[in-house]
Amino acid sequence: MYRTPVGARIVAIAIGMIFALFVSRETSPVAALLAGIVIGIALWAAMGFYVLPQMNPTMAARIALMPLGYFAAHILFGIGLAMSPAFMRMFVRERPDRVRVHTQQILPI
Repeated sequence: MYRTPVGARIVAIAIGMIFALFVSRETSPVAALLAGIVIGIALWAAMGFYVLPQMNPTMAARIALMPLGYFAAHILFGIGLAMSPAFMRMFVRERPDRVRVHTQQILPI
């Protein structure tokens, strides 16, 4: 079983949180998907060409043996990022079965 280093998980969580801060609930799914894929490709390039050779040359050598899988993993990460506007819509949407009482409708005693 492949185990992701803890530092990579923390960076992935941080990037996901930053991405969610910059998109809104009204962001179209296509725009979110394109932005997520672009960020995934940018991370792939930054990690593959700069961070890994500097920080962990052994892992960089292993990644060189499977570049397509490494690229596909970053694209899938970008697609996962693109789901954040859908999650925000899902958790913030008002339900039609819930009755909402406005303060103007409440009569004083």
